[in-house]
Amino acid sequence: MAAVARHRPATRSVKSSSTVSTHNPPLLKQTQQPISLVKRLLFPHLPAGTDPPPLLASPSAPPELNAELYDFIALALRAFVNPWWTKITRYDKEFVVEVNRVLTVIIRVLEGRLLNTDLSPLVFRDLPALVSQHYRDYRNAAAKLSTSYAIGGAASLPQLFHQLESHMAITAEGQIHEDYVRQAVDQILKTCLPSDDYEPETERYIIREIILKVLLDSVAPRVTQPWFIYKLILDQLGPPKSSGTLSSECFWRYHLVSGVHVDTCILSCIDAVDQINITRFSFSAPPDPLPSRPLFSLHTLTFQSLVVFFLSAVQSISTLGLTLINAYKQTVHTIKLVNQSSPSSPAAKLAPVQSDGDPNDSVNASGHSGHMGGNASPAPSLGSTPKSEYEAILGGPTGQITSASSPAEASSNYLDGLLEMLAELLSTHDRFTSSAVMNIVEMVSAAFSPFLDKLLSYMLYRHALSAAQVTKIVSIAKNTLFPNGYPGPSPVDPTPEEQVLIRENLGKRILEKIPPAVSPLFGPTPAARIATVDALLDPLSSAACNRHLFLFILDLVLLTIFPEMAVSNGSLGVDVYGSGIDESSADSSRVGLGLGPGTLSRTTSITPPGSGP
Repeated sequence: MAAVARHRPATRSVKSSSTVSTHNPPLLKQTQQPISLVKRLLFPHLPAGTDPPPLLASPSAPPELNAELYDFIALALRAFVNPWWTKITRYDKEFVVEVNRVLTVIIRVLEGRLLNTDLSPLVFRDLPALVSQHYRDYRNAAAKLSTSYAIGGAASLPQLFHQLESHMAITAEGQIHEDYVRQAVDQILKTCLPSDDYEPETERYIIREIILKVLLDSVAPRVTQPWFIYKLILDQLGPPKSSGTLSSECFWRYHLVSGVHVDTCILSCIDAVDQINITRFSFSAPPDPLPSRPLFSLHTLTFQSLVVFFLSAVQSISTLGLTLINAYKQTVHTIKLVNQSSPSSPAAKLAPVQSDGDPNDSVNASGHSGHMGGNASPAPSLGSTPKSEYEAILGGPTGQITSASSPAEASSNYLDGLLEMLAELLSTHDRFTSSAVMNIVEMVSAAFSPFLDKLLSYMLYRHALSAAQVTKIVSIAKNTLFPNGYPGPSPVDPTPEEQVLIRENLGKRILEKIPPAVSPLFGPTPAARIATVDALLDPLSSAACNRHLFLFILDLVLLTIFPEMAVSNGSLGVDVYGSGIDESSADSSRVGLGLGPGTLSRTTSITPPGSGP
């Protein structure tokens, strides 16, 4: 017994030790966190538990935007670089890290240029001018079909449109030349990268071809399809209006006396509006409503109905008063914020300067070094724009503004471009009433031109280009291009019957969304309004013509961010692809995209491939 007693503690100690040994591993597993794709692929040397360095240099950029951009880069490199690089070598993990470092330099230079570029002229003046010209030229080309202007009726609509909007980088059938976009992207890389990073051709070619593939093989073929544009507008307009609605009179009565004589209120509502079904306080309109009787009559006039009418009137008046007070306060607050925002300076020059610090310091945390010695990013100058109230894209403009517009356009009326585009879209010049209304609106807007310019710029940076909106756009792009972490299969294009149905639904939705006060702009009769909506959608029905618009918008955006790419000499309109001009005679010292400072020319000039020294 004594021997057994001696061994019992040893037995308990073995059990307790076994119990500890079996329970410790799960505790260790619970404390381990999975390593994200960004750390595994882009920052393999980053210590565990350390967050990746911020991708954007702006201190006002939210962490969510940095995370979304890192996820997008990691997914793109895993999809387009890893498949063929792992076939060459499975052990070298530094190549992808080096590509990410180069991308970081490019993104930060683009960030600096966006922060120091006023995008208001681009959005409110140049883009509306391009859209208006596209509609005008399309309608002129459509009017020439089957006439002597169309080479005896043999020329197609894309060919006639190409004669009006010729571009050296696109054919009459709408085929975009890859060399044009390739040279433009290469010039951007030359501007953004220092000489040490630009000289190695391997990394530069990989980044250039990835951008080219995404832009020309994924984005351009999709966004230029008519059905895609119609579907995009249809989604933005929201769902159709529901058929069942409740009158405001009955709605106010129900909510005013909820809990007090509910049965009497319901009966009063039934007497006020016929054929309204009320089931558990849910209302729906009948399919065939009958004419409603008067709300009050001498036979049905009771004390209860008088009380309900009085309370409804008091509630309506008080609600109207509160709405007006809130609108007045919001208007005064917005006017103060707009007046506090500093005016833009389109005449400011783009000066290449050295950055205050090494922008690759955060990248060096992963074990790699870099520099930006040859960077030509614009210098952020001090300005008076309040950062807290005037948030811009990726943090807000920090100083003087640079753009491709001329100094004479510094006081341009932004609303004029929008009104001109609206008049062209709706063909208001063909109807007297709509033309008169547009003239009145233009005169009124001209009186408030300085304030409206500030207001539009404020609304652009406050809402459309805010950091939260940019984060949402990047997230949508990431989920669309990489739905399961990898490039998803190309979506099946709708059939021709489905495309016709999409356009019909869009036309009906536009007619539903037209307010009664604005309906005269679309025509005096329902048939005229339907014809106006059809004329509104027709210029977007040709993919070949839409590719012209896509290419001009691409040129305009590049010239806004990189104004030094504009052609300043008189050698515009040289088509080195379609003409017999010797390519070696082109000026290889310039890269132009056809939109000189302050102009919207459709002719282009760019250094063709192989013409350089």
